[in-house]
Amino acid sequence: MAYLERAQRYTADGMVAYILNLPKTGFKANPSSGVVWNPVGVVMHNTAGPDLKQWAAYSQAQREHWGDNLNAYYRGMGWHSGPHFAATPEAWSYVLCDPMADGIHDSCRNKNYFGVETMGDFAVGKDDVESPAARQSIGSAINIIAALCVRFSFDPDKAIDFHRNCRRDGHPCPGAQVTDQFVLGAVKRRIVEITKQPAPVNLGPLHQTTLPPAATPLAPMIILPEWPLEPDPFFGLAGRSINKWLSFGVSMPFALAMTAQAEAESSFRVAVVGDKGTAFGVFQFHGDRCAVILKNTGVDVTKGPPIEKQIEAAWWELNNVETVALKNISAAKTANDAAIAACVYYERAGASMAAQRRGAMAERWADYVQSHPDFLKSNPPQG
Repeated sequence: MAYLERAQRYTADGMVAYILNLPKTGFKANPSSGVVWNPVGVVMHNTAGPDLKQWAAYSQAQREHWGDNLNAYYRGMGWHSGPHFAATPEAWSYVLCDPMADGIHDSCRNKNYFGVETMGDFAVGKDDVESPAARQSIGSAINIIAALCVRFSFDPDKAIDFHRNCRRDGHPCPGAQVTDQFVLGAVKRRIVEITKQPAPVNLGPLHQTTLPPAATPLAPMIILPEWPLEPDPFFGLAGRSINKWLSFGVSMPFALAMTAQAEAESSFRVAVVGDKGTAFGVFQFHGDRCAVILKNTGVDVTKGPPIEKQIEAAWWELNNVETVALKNISAAKTANDAAIAACVYYERAGASMAAQRRGAMAERWADYVQSHPDFLKSNPPQG
């Protein structure tokens, strides 16, 4: 595994010295694929949880053990690594994982990008980016990214990316308040400062904390299912699903929410059979529901009919059997809230974090539709 035995804390200058002394050769192979790590850039993240208010409420022991706690959390998820660095609002930041090996932080770029976490939640309405704590945390991330650019000759305009650009992960980090333009400008200025100053001496990390271990509450990680590559039929079926729902006169959040349910239940596979042969189709209708639907609509979902027919079956259910679900999904104003309502009141999925995961999946489809203006037009409902 690529986790350091103990997460290491460095001051800003110490971090620059550490990074500028990293080898440029001798990178390690991924333990599963055997592919040798070959970094070409840096992805910036933010933690969201903890946000800066939560961090401020931590004891000193919690702050100094947070890096080890985070690594333990990722180990518990079965990951061989996590993000490489974490910037904090303190006078120091963390090296979490071996920079000579690949990390896990962005499914689109794990294989060749460093990952830099930034303490805080910089979504609109969350942590104030002008606060001293935010300035310190973001500034520490800028410092790390700039040092990596200097050491590995990365062009900031080409090599710096943001987790929000990995649509299949569905994470908005580092937050809408932290714009690409701001980060790129700040990194370029810091690069100039680093290259003009005398080469810093690498004095090593700060001493390991002598405070007793202290747990830090960590927000459950929402991992979204990875999308296939375009132009897989998966995308066409998703477009047809959204359009079919819209044809009933529902809102876009409603259509996206129900499309997220179909993705979560079946990946839009119309003839899939689950739950040991007892659940059928895109919404995984069980036998008793299938019989009622067939009697009232003529749609036999056990036979894997087209996705449009299965959506008609679900629409009948919502209007005649699942009216509480219909009311709650219809009342939601965002794709996230609508998908949570659909999961709770219609699908009733029992997996941990299922509702939150499906909310994020619906938001991912909202982003996809917005960034692909011809998507819905190109995938009209059939039949």
